[in-house]
Amino acid sequence: GDRSDIRVLLGLESRIKDYEGRVDAPKDALRGAKIRIASVHRFPFGRRLFDGGQFKKDICQDMELELSLAAIECGECNVLGHAGGMSLLYHRDFPLKHFEAIITACTKKGVAFELNCAYHLPVLRHLKKTLKQYDPLVSFGSDAHAIAEVGMWASMLNKDQ
Repeated sequence: GDRSDIRVLLGLESRIKDYEGRVDAPKDALRGAKIRIASVHRFPFGRRLFDGGQFKKDICQDMELELSLAAIECGECNVLGHAGGMSLLYHRDFPLKHFEAIITACTKKGVAFELNCAYHLPVLRHLKKTLKQYDPLVSFGSDAHAIAEVGMWASMLNKDQ
């Protein structure tokens, strides 16, 4: 077919580096990227970074919520990546009220909420109701770290049924 209808967008995913919501990416990279995904990967505490397993569940969840809301408000991102992912990874739980606060903020600021099959499949039924209620932009992410993992949503959703 004709490839003239293909549009390539430059994008990046970066860690939310502080509680002001700024991301750990050079300003020129942010300016050039059409898709700017901000994700909680570690928790800043002083000058150090910690993973979610180093905190009690409720503290981890609250810090992840605060970082996520700050990133949405800051405006350096247009997609919030794998919301609640670190709490789900380390503590297998992220409160629905926290998801609701994040989804509400995404809707208000026009930031896409990423549904990520590596993190959200166990809570997908609950998230679908909240997403339908608030109607934010939604991005589907595979959290791919290898080419074979790209586009995993179709197979993951089939397993969920």
